[in-house]
Amino acid sequence: MNHFRLAALLLSLATISSAQSITFTEYPISTLGFNPNYITAGLDGAIWFTVSDSSKIGRITTVGAVTAYATPTLNSSPQGITTGPDGAIWFVEFSGNKIGRITPSGAIAEYEIPTPISGPMGITAGPDGALWFTENKGGVGSKIGRITTAGDITEYATPTPNSGPYGIAAGPDGAIWFVEYGANKIGRITMAGVITEFALPLVLYNSTQITAGPDGALWFTQFGSRLGRITTGGTISWYDLQLSKPFASAGGIARGTDGGVWFTEQGGSARIWRITSAGPMARYDLPDSSMVPKAITLSPDGALWFTEISGVARKIGRAALVFPTPTIAAVGNAADEYLRTIQGNSWVAIYGANLAPPLSGRTWGASDIIGGKLPLSLDGVSVTINGKSAFVEYISPTQINVLAPDETTTGPAKVVVTNGGSASGAFLTQIEIYSPALFTFSPPDQKYVAAILPSGPNSTAIYVAPINALGAGVPSRPSRAGDIVEVYAAGFGPVNPTPPPGQVFFDAYPTVAAVTVTIGGLDSVVLWAGLTSVGLYQLNVIVPAGLPGGDALVVATAGGVQSQGGIFIPVQQ
Repeated sequence: MNHFRLAALLLSLATISSAQSITFTEYPISTLGFNPNYITAGLDGAIWFTVSDSSKIGRITTVGAVTAYATPTLNSSPQGITTGPDGAIWFVEFSGNKIGRITPSGAIAEYEIPTPISGPMGITAGPDGALWFTENKGGVGSKIGRITTAGDITEYATPTPNSGPYGIAAGPDGAIWFVEYGANKIGRITMAGVITEFALPLVLYNSTQITAGPDGALWFTQFGSRLGRITTGGTISWYDLQLSKPFASAGGIARGTDGGVWFTEQGGSARIWRITSAGPMARYDLPDSSMVPKAITLSPDGALWFTEISGVARKIGRAALVFPTPTIAAVGNAADEYLRTIQGNSWVAIYGANLAPPLSGRTWGASDIIGGKLPLSLDGVSVTINGKSAFVEYISPTQINVLAPDETTTGPAKVVVTNGGSASGAFLTQIEIYSPALFTFSPPDQKYVAAILPSGPNSTAIYVAPINALGAGVPSRPSRAGDIVEVYAAGFGPVNPTPPPGQVFFDAYPTVAAVTVTIGGLDSVVLWAGLTSVGLYQLNVIVPAGLPGGDALVVATAGGVQSQGGIFIPVQQ
């Protein structure tokens, strides 16, 4: 059991909706070439894009400073671009038949694709630490490619010949999804290379781009006035678009931070659009009506960036999503919403209003943790504690969970939440050396401590809870005398040695202070106590003999401070 599995059981959050407002900024890049194509947000805080006709990779800072880097291969026609798990920017070279990699300082490496004239078009980072790309050319070139950060390439032929795979995106199910322009299908490929295809019923419209939406489904654009949505189970929905001209189409597409999906209009008016799975759409006219927006991406600052072209000008656009000022109502230990003291390097929950974009509600994912470094923001939401950046694990409009910075100073502390560039007022909380609290399961079983029996059938963990209490398919049973249970907690004080701050780790760090536990008023043997994951304490405890059947009160103590009251473990004689 780790914190992220616990989070699925612990958090039950409502979402809210509101009208979305945005502000536009446009940055001219006319000197770089005629056709800025695809775009991505880099980990260096800048935005990167491809310029096909001049075979360049462009970089623009958030204040509009532009730098361009020519690809080593002449006339390479770079197309799709994405941020890699190694912190570099990766892109495909359609005419160069290569995959490119550029560092934040501008050093470029190229890797030849084994299939000649494969026509790579799209690229995305996968959950396996590699990059996945489409090979658009017909015949032997209709493939999905995979390249490691060391440059090793594997190719997988699509089941449908001449399928023309185009856009590609990582799905929420751990697979890679892509559109097949030539076959009018949506494809899915697992990390083992197994491909499934889903036929689209509308044969007159060819799909081009795809993205993972905020609703757990994939959204894709088509030529013509339609937008598609496909669930990870293959169920397809269609949305008729109200574009400005008969031959206009949806172009680039990206997930927003506000619970919506955003797309560009091509061949019509200078607009970007927003849609949700419920169907309402909103349109936003660009400041320069002569421009045609093309590709679009979500930046870590919560804004949407997009490429723009016209007959005489080229620009990079930024649409900043404007949200109300966040308000903090309470700050406390994430394991106990009523405990108003926090501890450095442990989990903290922040409650309030407008803390994150409307309809948001997500935890950090593999794409947010680069090189083992925990994210300091999610979708434009960040937190500081006494001026130090916290590591943001979960965001929603009403609650944020963060790993507090490694703060050793005790006493009053100021907490500030920033959402989309709008900062809350400073909220005063209290930092202590010890702030022990036990995690619990979700309601209606919130009175039970979050604990597991570490070994079960097929080496799976069994939750310590009444049988079937946590739902179908979740194994659970009450504890018995002599069981060794793993109890999960927060705020149990310093550990020695100290884990690397802001880094994922896989080692165990024992607490400095001795931890004691009583169950049903009886002393339990604590075999070990310490950090086993970022901010998450684990107490290995033996259930004492002599307890009556039923619910037994659990109390843990560290540094002379007791955990919260009213927390139980079920006991079976």
